[in-house]
Amino acid sequence: MEIKKIHRSTRMHALLCWDIASNGILQAMKHHDRQKLQQLAKKYQWHFSPDELLAKEYEAIVVTDVTQKIQWASPGFLKMTGYSPALAKNRKPSFLQGKDTSPATRQQVREAIQQGKSIAATLLNYRRNGTPYQCYVEIQPLYNNEKLLTHFIAFEREV
Repeated sequence: MEIKKIHRSTRMHALLCWDIASNGILQAMKHHDRQKLQQLAKKYQWHFSPDELLAKEYEAIVVTDVTQKIQWASPGFLKMTGYSPALAKNRKPSFLQGKDTSPATRQQVREAIQQGKSIAATLLNYRRNGTPYQCYVEIQPLYNNEKLLTHFIAFEREV
């Protein structure tokens, strides 16, 4: 009996330690994302609050230019898609889509982007190894000090 109590206690401590460690890792990733977004905001003179944006639930962040080419992706992009941010750079996010991605949803996203509007949608994307996954994405336009559309930011997570 005494051994089982110790074993359960040890298991609980291991789980608690992992919870604490994973929370620390997530906080470090968000800190990195915040720093990078602040650098980009300064460079392109964007008007937004990184803290407000980073309050969203996400696994990856993707920043595209107005031609929809990826300029930056957070480290979470690799975990979610299997593609490193370096491999994604200068490609359009549509490279993650495939034969079973809804044409109607793709069209809705395309129209919102062409109009410079925010949109949220769930797309069937494909990882680098070919496995499909449902990706919930929130896309927002980013404007500079002169109110010119310069980029889009997407917060993505697997659902």
